Amino acid sequence: MTQSLIPTFPSEMATNDRRYELQAEAYDRLSLLVHSAMPDEARGPYRQKLMRTKTYPEARRAPLNRAVLFDAFKGTQYSDSPRALHEEMVRRGVDVEHLWVVRDDQVDVPPTARPVRMWSPDWYEAMARSKYVVANNHLPDWFEKREGQVVVQTWHGTPLKRIGHDIEAVHFADKRYLERVEKEVQNWDMLVSPNSFSTPILKRAFQFPGEMVESGYPRNDILRR
Repeated sequence: MTQSLIPTFPSEMATNDRRYELQAEAYDRLSLLVHSAMPDEARGPYRQKLMRTKTYPEARRAPLNRAVLFDAFKGTQYSDSPRALHEEMVRRGVDVEHLWVVRDDQVDVPPTARPVRMWSPDWYEAMARSKYVVANNHLPDWFEKREGQVVVQTWHGTPLKRIGHDIEAVHFADKRYLERVEKEVQNWDMLVSPNSFSTPILKRAFQFPGEMVESGYPRNDILRR
C-alpha cells in the first residue's frame, strides 16, 4: 500500500442505496467496510416488528396497485417459474408493473422489473398493495391476502420427498411448521402442478382447497418449445 495515500482515508462511495468505506487500519492495512442498504427505519428487530404490525396493516387499507410481485426462493434468485412468468408477461405486453423481491445485491434483476429489497418499507407495501403475488416458496406467515389480491403459488419441484402434511414427524427447529402451512395455503388462489403425478400429492401435502393448475412448470416451457 502506498503510504502517501493513508491521509486520504477513509474514502467513501455509495451505489444502489449502499455505502462503501475504504479505510486504513494499523497504518499499513487496507479494509473495506460495506454498510447495510436497509434504511434506518427498517433496521433491527424492533423496527421490523413495527413494519409488520403498523406499516403493513396501514398499507393494506390503501388501494391495490396494478402490479405483480415476484418472489423466487425468498428473494435470493432471479430464476425458476416466477422468472418464466415475468418474461412471458413482458413478451405479451401485459399492462402491469413488475416488482421483484431481492434479499441482497447478489440478485441481478433485469430492467423489465423493479427490485424491492426484502424487509424494507417498500417490500411491506408491495406485499400489501400488489394485485398479484407470484411465489415459488413459502410466503411470510404474517402475510394475509386481502380482497382483490390474487396469489399464485408455482412451487419449485416434483415431490419425490415428503412435504407439508405428508411429513410423518416434523424434526425442524420450527415446531409450528404445519400450523404455518395450514394458515398459508388459505392465501393461495391457485397452485401450479408440474404433472399428473404431482397433482394429487401437492393437493394432499398442502391440504390445498383451491384451484390446481396442472399446466407443467412455466420454467420448463422453454425446454418443451
